[in-house]
Amino acid sequence: MKLPLPPNFFKCPPLSTDEVERLKQQAYATAMDVVRVQKSLVQSASPSNRSGVSWTLASNDHGLQIYRGTVNAGGAGASDQLKLSVGVAEVAGTIDEVVALFRNDTTELTKEYVHRFGRGLLDSANLYTLVEPTSSHPNESVSINWMALKSPLKQVILERDCCYLEGHYEFEVHGKRGWVRSLKSVNLMCCPDMQHALGLVRMVQVGTGHVFVESDRPGYMRIAYVVHADFRGAAPDWAIDVAIKRRCKSLLDIDTFLRENRLAQGHFLTSSQVVSKHLRRRCFLCQKKLHGGLGFTKKLNCVKCGEVFCNSCSHPWTVRVCGIPTRIDACAKCALAAPTPTKALLFNQFDSSDTHSLSFKSSYSSQRSHHQQSHSDVHIVTSTRSKDKEGRFCPSDSSRSSSSIHSSHSVEALYYPRFEEVTPPTFSQRKQVSKDTWTNEKWIQDLITNTSSLLQVTSPTKSKQDHAKHIEMKPTPLDPISRPQDTRRQAGGAPEDEVEPG
Repeated sequence: MKLPLPPNFFKCPPLSTDEVERLKQQAYATAMDVVRVQKSLVQSASPSNRSGVSWTLASNDHGLQIYRGTVNAGGAGASDQLKLSVGVAEVAGTIDEVVALFRNDTTELTKEYVHRFGRGLLDSANLYTLVEPTSSHPNESVSINWMALKSPLKQVILERDCCYLEGHYEFEVHGKRGWVRSLKSVNLMCCPDMQHALGLVRMVQVGTGHVFVESDRPGYMRIAYVVHADFRGAAPDWAIDVAIKRRCKSLLDIDTFLRENRLAQGHFLTSSQVVSKHLRRRCFLCQKKLHGGLGFTKKLNCVKCGEVFCNSCSHPWTVRVCGIPTRIDACAKCALAAPTPTKALLFNQFDSSDTHSLSFKSSYSSQRSHHQQSHSDVHIVTSTRSKDKEGRFCPSDSSRSSSSIHSSHSVEALYYPRFEEVTPPTFSQRKQVSKDTWTNEKWIQDLITNTSSLLQVTSPTKSKQDHAKHIEMKPTPLDPISRPQDTRRQAGGAPEDEVEPG
């Protein structure tokens, strides 16, 4: 047996009503414990701190602080085997954005979740779903899952697995909105220990999870990753500390994922709509000088606002465009902008609904206008009827991207002409055409018209066959070509074109 396990490997019998209620209560209690651990870290500097946990700063790097907690002697949960650590950071975002990031209630969302957060996973499976999100509580759910974790140091630490109760809950603290995702180990007969079968050491989650609380800074959140677990096995403390630190650093990935989700909303600009790189000598954000050539700061266009940035203010991002992961370049300012309610739209993407436009300011100017900078309102048509009466798709005219296109204009103007509208004109309609041109065209049309008669093969009669037998085939006599005896060079001729006297 090896990982990943086959589908339906775990045979989970139905749970009784009492068991479901007990697990739901346990999930809520664990979630509140995780919130209290995060809260005790915030209040650790207060003289009235009575949490029973002493915190020390283990590292502070790139805006991420990792604290190591020690439960005071005699306190609840005091044990040498239990490890307690919290990673803290502050990122731009909202609670609703975070909830959407961790949603896994559909197959598509589950694949996206595993793709982003599954770098440390060997395998995972859902065993039970106890509470599903509802319209009244869309951000709350309870489930029982199993996961196998990769080892950060394979030569020192064996791979782990755990069967855990997962709870998602919204809460409020000091008038600020919050959301928690908690994990706590449970023992189930349908999920036995797999150390002998797969070499996985079964770890125990006491109260691990993510806590998100609105920050005092508008538009930002304070995020915390709490690790309270017994890793079991014979791994040394320093190796476990390395593993915990790597888990806490995953908070920085959340910031990246939130920015990618924001960039995936709204419109994208095409190469003909962005500002020409030749028109910018400084970065639009940091005002750093931009120079062309090898070894100088590279100029990059943002596909959201169209401006030119340096490689420090513009970064590559992976977003989903029409469901396909796509790599784009976007500036840091657009990555922090509030997301729009619409999904990502391409310039030539059409909908079956009526026409509407997205308007934005752009300082775009083409090279054909002698690089004269002009500011204009650019309206991009993002949805029109997808097909005409003939059933053909009707793409937009990209040449209108640098001018104003309003929804009041006729939509038919953006369509390709119908087939019957481009038939050749009659002879009476072509009187204005020159005689030589029309003669050539008429000859070609007559040739096309009489092609069928030209290609017809008829059998020769007997008289023609007899006549052909008596025909004597002789070469046609040709007179020799005579050249004038003139040594003068033709106007514009080359020296080798001179005619020597005979």
